[in-house]
Order: sequence, then C-alpha cells, then structure tokens
Amino acid sequence: MGGVKAGGSAGFYADLVPVRQYRRLSDAKAYRRVPEDWRVVVCDIEGSTKAVAAGRYKDVNMLGSACITAALNVCGDIAIAYEFGGDGATLVAPERLIGKLSGALCALQQYSVAIYGMKLRVGAVSVAEIRARGADVLLARYQLSKGNTQAMFSGGGVALADDLIKADDRYALHAPISGPPDLTGLSCRWEPLQSKNGTMVTLLVLARGARQKERDRQYARALETIEGVTGNLAGLAPANDASLKFRWPPRYWRLEAVGLGGGHVSFKQMMIIWTEAAFQKIGHQFGLKFGDYNAPVYKEELKTNTDYRRFGDMIRLVLDCDSRADKDLRRALNELEEKGEIIYGLHISQDALMTCLVFNLARSRHIHFIDGGGGGFTLAATELKKKIKSFG
Repeated sequence: MGGVKAGGSAGFYADLVPVRQYRRLSDAKAYRRVPEDWRVVVCDIEGSTKAVAAGRYKDVNMLGSACITAALNVCGDIAIAYEFGGDGATLVAPERLIGKLSGALCALQQYSVAIYGMKLRVGAVSVAEIRARGADVLLARYQLSKGNTQAMFSGGGVALADDLIKADDRYALHAPISGPPDLTGLSCRWEPLQSKNGTMVTLLVLARGARQKERDRQYARALETIEGVTGNLAGLAPANDASLKFRWPPRYWRLEAVGLGGGHVSFKQMMIIWTEAAFQKIGHQFGLKFGDYNAPVYKEELKTNTDYRRFGDMIRLVLDCDSRADKDLRRALNELEEKGEIIYGLHISQDALMTCLVFNLARSRHIHFIDGGGGGFTLAATELKKKIKSFG
C-alpha cells in the first residue's frame, strides 16, 4: 500500500517505478533484484485445506489478510512488499524491520486460535540465502490507483522460501508477546461478490521453463491464451457495480470484531461496527458522504483497488467470466500443459470473497483482497500441487 521513501536499502520498494499494465508483469524487465539485506517472510495457515473443506473459507481469508494488516501497522513510513495468498500471505521487507514484524506476526500467531480458530506458521528466509540456493527474489510494483500499489514477485525465491519455512523450523520467527496484534484497518463488510457474467474463475498458472527468459515467454503465451478465451482481463474484475452489495448488519461483522478485540467481541466494538456499517449502507444507497467516507467515490476507488490480477512466482487470477469459461479455459490451457510449457490449477465458483484494508479514506489509501468463493486459491493450489507431483 504505499509508505514513503526511507534511507539506504530500506527505501528499495518505495523507489520502484510502478508498472501500469498487467501484461508487462510477464516480462523480467519489469522487475528489480531485491537487496540482499532483505528477507522473505511467509505466513501460512496450518490445515487451511481442511478448514476450506469445512466451509470456513472466510475465516481463512481473514487470517491471511490479518497477517498483512498486523505487519503494515508496525512498519511506519517504510514501504514493504506483500501479497495475499488466500490461505496466507507473503511479505518482503528490509532487515531493519524484522524485529517489529516478528513481534507483530508472532502476536498474531499466538492469538490466531483465539481469534480465528486456526494455527499460523510464520518464518523468514534471507534473500542472500535464497540466492545461494539458486533462486532469486525480484520485485515489481503494479499501480492500481494513485497511492495504491500491489507487489509482484518473480525469480522463484518466494516459492523457495515458502518450501523452506514449511519444512524446517529453523526459519521460524520468534519474539516476546506483549498483547494481541493491531488489526486496525481490517474489515469485511461487503457481501460476497456474485458473478455478473456467469461464473467466477480462480486460476493459477506456473511456467515450466528452466530459464527465466523461457518462463517469461511461457507466461506471455499463457496470458495471451487466457485472454483469447475470456477477453481483456481488465473487464473481468469481480468487484463491479452489479456485485458490490451491502447488508446490515454485515454478514461477517463478528470476524472483524473478534480480530480487533484480540479474540473477544465486546458490546462496544459491536456497536461501533454496526453504526459505521449503517452509515455506509445509507451512504451507498443514497450517494452520500459522512466525514471522510464519501460513498460514491469510495465505491469507484474500490473497483480499481482490488488484487484480482496478481503475479507471485506464477499467474494468479480471480475473474468474473461467462459460464463457458471453465470448459474453454481448460481446453486451451490443456494444450499448453501437454506441450510442457505450463501447469495450472483452476477452481470454479459462483461468487468471490473480498476482504478490505482501509487505512486512510481522506487520502484514498485502501486495498481489497479477492479470493474465489469456496476457498478458490486454496483449491486451485491443491489441483496445481497434484499435477506438479504427477509431472515429477
């Protein structure tokens, strides 16, 4: 989400020139090498696949979003890179912030069972070690709107860090805990986003090339193939005029309240959320402004500030497509898969879920994380992992 420039390598991410076209993110020229005194931090929800199967996908999304919220709330003016993964989150940050991030994320780890009923794994790997193991960490900033950017990762280093942290406890973060994490700004007041065009597609595409240039070509072909089926991705955002709906009280108000209360829901917190949500609903229904909350402006900004198109060592999409997309996309992507160019995972649902980070309405600083309904990214990743094992 922003932040301002800082001295030395800490200002690396803020200094990146934003990329404005999503298709450019399949080109290595859009990325810059992360300084070696930075670390890749991975937050992984243990048992997320079982939780999704049990219908707890919104809880999973909230905990994944909470990882980013807790981290951003301790970073001050230093901009860090982050990506919401549906069932977790990835952050790339300078060494000077690791102490603060460890405190925030370990606090969330300790309170995650009380707040969301799930366990959280948090760990970090240095960029220097990732490079020594033969991968790299490359970053780009994708501009959603003025002041709101989204991190894009390439080079294989983030995926390697994820594997290392899940396999070896030596990478786990540790820090003294003084209380619950600060989750100010995390909310989930919109209804699930119903598909306008017929179906919501959650798609992961991994290039199989041995070299970066080869993978760049494969990702470019994959995007061309996808758009050949779906049309321009810019017109397939799950958050649109038809899908953005409010209800009162919000369906997921308790998840917001329990996060802000460190595992407890107070009457005061409930009333604050319900009152704010009432003003929001009235504002959107009648096009009104209440203080910094200008409902028509916020809605327009929200449609722009969603992360339905991502690139985190693979293509990651949630698209509102027509009802033929499942069959047509699989047919087209199967051809690339049979040629050995890609591996993909795909999940179909009728809606998408949106979780919001709102930090400064007056400055239009807010971003919104999208996942396919029913645990879209988790289930698409399950299909992808099965294919990876079968291909060897």
